[in-house]
Amino acid sequence: MLKGIDPVVTADLLHVLMRMGHGDDILLCDVNHPAVTIARETTHGHLLDMAGCDLARATEALLAAAPRRGRGARLGLSEPARAQALPPL
Repeated sequence: MLKGIDPVVTADLLHVLMRMGHGDDILLCDVNHPAVTIARETTHGHLLDMAGCDLARATEALLAAAPRRGRGARLGLSEPARAQALPPL
């Protein structure tokens, strides 16, 4: 265990964060997102699962492990998809 790092931040996640460069993105999503499919197309090539925590804790842990720095640092948040009404049966 690394002192001062939330245990939901795994060694694999730290390795990916270390290898990230300018312009690289990381996606935090819930289980309803097709993350496995997207992850296959990334440089890392597979999904990093943070099971056992919600998005709020995952975000806090990630930002504590790799704080954003510099003028170009930003955090992008996507809007949840609006549910479309289903047609009557």
